[in-house]
Amino acid sequence: MLAIGIIGTACLNLTSTIIPMSLIFVLTGFTATVAGIGAQTLIQLTVEEDYRARVMTWWSSVSFGSLTVGGILIGFFGDLMPIGDGILMVMIPGGLFAIFVLVKLPLSRWTV
Repeated sequence: MLAIGIIGTACLNLTSTIIPMSLIFVLTGFTATVAGIGAQTLIQLTVEEDYRARVMTWWSSVSFGSLTVGGILIGFFGDLMPIGDGILMVMIPGGLFAIFVLVKLPLSRWTV
């Protein structure tokens, strides 16, 4: 999902017509939905019942909050420069941060 999100966002910078943009949004939306369903299922199957609601609340807050923060940042940078450059200004650090978390944070790795 991370790769599709980064590639999809980069492709938005390459087009200005509605049909390719719509296809990119459909692809990234579908991927986000599939990943979200998988994450929620994994949480429900692995977290103890006493903590499940708390973990799901944190997951929802991070998932939806990051969308809000990204939108605000893109809007801010879009007021200062062309929107394509604003998207890149948010996409590149966000992608690097996501890769850093996947590599360095032991809790984010799949353990059996």
